[in-house]
Amino acid sequence: MRKLFIGALVGVLALAVAAIAIADTQQTYTQSFSQKKANRSTGTSFVTESSDASNTANNSQPKSVRVFNIKFPAGSAVDSKGTVECKATDDQMIQAGGKPACKKSVVGAGKARVKLPVPGSADIAATVTAFDAKKGLVLYVDPSPIAQPIILRPKFKGNLKNGPTLSTVVPPNCLPPATNQGGQCKKQDGSAGQEAILSHFDLKTVPKKKGKHVLIRTPKKCKGTWLFKATLKYADGSSKSIKSLMACRKH
Repeated sequence: MRKLFIGALVGVLALAVAAIAIADTQQTYTQSFSQKKANRSTGTSFVTESSDASNTANNSQPKSVRVFNIKFPAGSAVDSKGTVECKATDDQMIQAGGKPACKKSVVGAGKARVKLPVPGSADIAATVTAFDAKKGLVLYVDPSPIAQPIILRPKFKGNLKNGPTLSTVVPPNCLPPATNQGGQCKKQDGSAGQEAILSHFDLKTVPKKKGKHVLIRTPKKCKGTWLFKATLKYADGSSKSIKSLMACRKH
């Protein structure tokens, strides 16, 4: 009986270790302002990357992020009236091909990679265009001609004059025959489906201001560093927080 119990315990532990390995998503995040001086109009640079080398069955896909929140440094401020706000709908942006829909609202650009669950398949490269929008941004992720554009609409929340939070909801990009059902990719019979996952995203925005309105302003004070903090919520219900420090100058 003792041998059977020990054998069963070893089996359970082995399964637990395997489960941990399968969910071993490695996530990195760095962010900084383009301006190191306090109380100045600035752009920002953002880079995040994720992978899971143990998930060989799904081409090393990482876990899916459903919400990506970024807490800007205390004292920093945003004002979407610092440039022209884009009012185009998703359909209008897709029909126009992105940038032409809101030329005067472009505030940045970058790159992304989309990872498919098919073993051996290469990542899909995409371009990113960022537009100013009312109390937020519009991110046009374009992997054409391979796939349809992905449009994300981050929103600034909290105190916009003192360390706002940029909150991005990332809906699942389901692969047919699966569809988005309550934030999860599922087939018609209710079983789990597959999705294409954004595994790399980098973006640089430029300083913008119009009259007294400044799109992004650095904190009024500098004590050596400014702190950004990202909080990620994954599709499996887990979450992770990552901090990013940048050096600053008083004058």
